Amino acid sequence: MVSDVSKADILAAINDLRVHVDRRIDEVRVHVDRRIDEVRAEIAEVRAEIRGDLKAVNARLDEQRATLNALIPTRIAAVPPAAE
Repeated sequence: MVSDVSKADILAAINDLRVHVDRRIDEVRVHVDRRIDEVRAEIAEVRAEIRGDLKAVNARLDEQRATLNALIPTRIAAVPPAAE
């Protein structure tokens, strides 16, 4: 029988378990916080890359727009007038 275990022993064991669980939870929190910071940094890097890529695409589109705008009056002038 378990009669030689006192109430104080049980409470001490429960308290030890609580302390252990609290420490482990704190460790997990620290780990999760670090990982969150890492993920945020990675997201910032990806956003910066995307912004750079979009700037390059926009610059190329501006070049193409300028080229097309320059060609349109030339093409219209090259079309002979309609025969009447």
